Amino acid sequence: MNTFMWNTPEKLRALLCEIVSWESRTLTKGENEFAYKLKDKLLTLPYYKNHPEYIELHDA
Repeated sequence: MNTFMWNTPEKLRALLCEIVSWESRTLTKGENEFAYKLKDKLLTLPYYKNHPEYIELHDA
């Protein structure tokens, strides 16, 4: 059984299209929310579900 979520070109394309559709222009609310959305997306992966402590957000 394949446990990869994005294991086909179509799924990878859908992921890419989703991520680039997120509002992230400088000085917008979307820019502030982008990192949290990405973190939430990563936390859907089995590895990060088991090890959420490996994802940290830092001020930049």
